[in-house]
Amino acid sequence: LFLGFFFAFAVKAPMFPFHTWLPDAAAESKPGSAVLMIGVLDKVGTFGMIRLCLPIFPEASAYFAPAIIVLAVIGIIYGALLAIGQTDITRLIAYTSISHFGFIVLGIFAFTTQSQSGSTLYMVNHGFTTAGMFILAGYLISRRGSKYIADYGGVSKVAPILAGTFLVVGLSSLALPGLASFVSEFLVLVGSF
Repeated sequence: LFLGFFFAFAVKAPMFPFHTWLPDAAAESKPGSAVLMIGVLDKVGTFGMIRLCLPIFPEASAYFAPAIIVLAVIGIIYGALLAIGQTDITRLIAYTSISHFGFIVLGIFAFTTQSQSGSTLYMVNHGFTTAGMFILAGYLISRRGSKYIADYGGVSKVAPILAGTFLVVGLSSLALPGLASFVSEFLVLVGSF
């Protein structure tokens, strides 16, 4: 029963290796739909893990935690490596989202107060950060007519406020100290360690 619930939430989360739907869905959807899908709806998977898997199946959660943590760490590294190689800005945001969900799942199944608090806060911060990234990417795409990152060379000269805002939101996604995602990612890493 735990594996059934966990599989359903892992697909929704999206967690490695059940993540394959997310990049295609994010790349093909409108910016507003992508904001709702990744910024809001994906949190249903990790919320379900916290709210249903852990309380209903505590022994099974503890039993499968090492395997889930390994999958979460693979997802963190895999999502980040695939994000580096993207040429499409929406796919880049989607793959960074997969990496961030690896941190959230890692924090949930590390079973420490810090990591679970960090995971819960990460869900909120990831929603704001990813929503901002998709909204700003949507502005850029609608103005330029292209999703390719290479087409945006020199955008700071044409639209400096938009480029500066995109930089700040991107650094928040990177978990730069002083921005929203740093606290949650730090709590997850400290609690998991």
